[in-house]
Amino acid sequence: MKKYLNIAIVALTVLCLTSCEKDDIKTFRPEDSAVVFIGRTNTYSFKGMTEDFRDIDVAVNLVGYCADYDREFAVEAIDSTAVLGRDFTILSSVIKAGAVRGFVKLRVNHLPQGVERQDMKLKIVPNEYFRAGPPKYSVADIAWSEEYTRPQPDVWRGWYLYFCHGYSKELHRLMVSYFGEEIETFVDRQTPAKENPALTYKLPTWWYSATREFREWVRKTDAANPSNPLRHSDDYESYRNYSTARGEGEKPDIIPTIYETLNVL
Repeated sequence: MKKYLNIAIVALTVLCLTSCEKDDIKTFRPEDSAVVFIGRTNTYSFKGMTEDFRDIDVAVNLVGYCADYDREFAVEAIDSTAVLGRDFTILSSVIKAGAVRGFVKLRVNHLPQGVERQDMKLKIVPNEYFRAGPPKYSVADIAWSEEYTRPQPDVWRGWYLYFCHGYSKELHRLMVSYFGEEIETFVDRQTPAKENPALTYKLPTWWYSATREFREWVRKTDAANPSNPLRHSDDYESYRNYSTARGEGEKPDIIPTIYETLNVL
């Protein structure tokens, strides 16, 4: 009996040591956390903008430890056609307490006379709270324009999944014409809308219905003008995934009609 008791004690000791070792391995320290951009391209359309400036949010995700206090992360502007302090200002860059998503808040001034577009890159750099993240997701292209341009990642995801796997300025114009400018703020997930009051969450039922209505409207418009169907503009690109960066899609040899590229749901 004593022999079996000793064996049990040894086994229990080994189990405890093994458990402790596993716990040590799973422990994640705050200083191991990093921040990465959700989308590697973030474009904003200011078509019709009349105000002197507009505030925009560039979303990031937390990789690692979720804290019970606010943590600032550091960013710097590189390769910019816009001038910091004149064309834009970095207002803040923070992960709020308890959040797994944060934002770089930028204040963008009205485009100068004769300038249609501003471009820059934002780079996340290590600071006291966050280590360096994967290089591929630590830099994002940021652009704002007075022309239609592919929406920010959270909005673009809904457009891609429900409306069309491609994008063109003409498709964008038609969608705004049919749904109103609000379509540029609709998202298909609750989290982005909860964390960014400028966005509005729409249920899947809305997206399915809106997709079918828009498709039917395009079909009827083409039927009324068979010799001149609605067609994408020359900037049209198709994408294999909604996370593919703007400008990295496939350009067809012949620009397709809007109708033949719309998703069938």
